[in-house]
Amino acid sequence: MENYNTDSPFTLLYKAQIFDAARMEQEAINAYEAAALGYTDLIGKIIQEDAENHAFLGLAYSGLGRHGDAIQEGERALYLMPAERDYWAHRQLSVHLAEIYLRAGKHTEALDILENLQGKPILISLTANFLRLDPLWESLRDNPRFMHLVAQDL
Repeated sequence: MENYNTDSPFTLLYKAQIFDAARMEQEAINAYEAAALGYTDLIGKIIQEDAENHAFLGLAYSGLGRHGDAIQEGERALYLMPAERDYWAHRQLSVHLAEIYLRAGKHTEALDILENLQGKPILISLTANFLRLDPLWESLRDNPRFMHLVAQDL
């Protein structure tokens, strides 16, 4: 296993996602595990109520197949950061929850979020082209609702 001791949980999560996209399964699992440990440590010891840390922990859990835990963390993130408090952060966290739902096989919930975001500005790059090309969304490519979303500009 690669030594991840010097990487931040944020870096580990992105490494895991890159390994995942490259279909480097064991490397992805190792990085997701290290990221989950890092975020668990941050939440448990330092920043308990930080919505972004909960969302990222949820993404790490989803990469490990811990779908129930992942959904719980993603939903907690939205609870901690309602749109009334920070519109932009809430939208970004919503995209992360859609990704978590997608990995959990909850396609309807993922699409509900994407449709809700349609036509509303968000900070992260969520465009029709991004959804068409990102391998994460591959399982939805034949879904009529998804096809309708990507036929338009989000």
